[in-house]
Amino acid sequence: MLCDWLPPDFGAVGQYALANARALAGAGHEVELVGFSSTGSRIEATMTGQGALVVRRLHRPAYDRADWVTRAWWTLWANLLLL
Repeated sequence: MLCDWLPPDFGAVGQYALANARALAGAGHEVELVGFSSTGSRIEATMTGQGALVVRRLHRPAYDRADWVTRAWWTLWANLLLL
């Protein structure tokens, strides 16, 4: 699963992605959730019931949302990093 920002960064999208990943892992699936973090890169692995959850946080600095050129470059590099 891919998500933009993972908790504790920013809004509810990351919280829902993490909750869904945990629910799938709890149902016996092997789930890897990849998203951004402003605090640094790290990998967290947990076993949940019969499944497994790996959360891969990729460090990306926050950007100035008012500067559309910087935001466009940030988005381009972020998408390439996710690939």
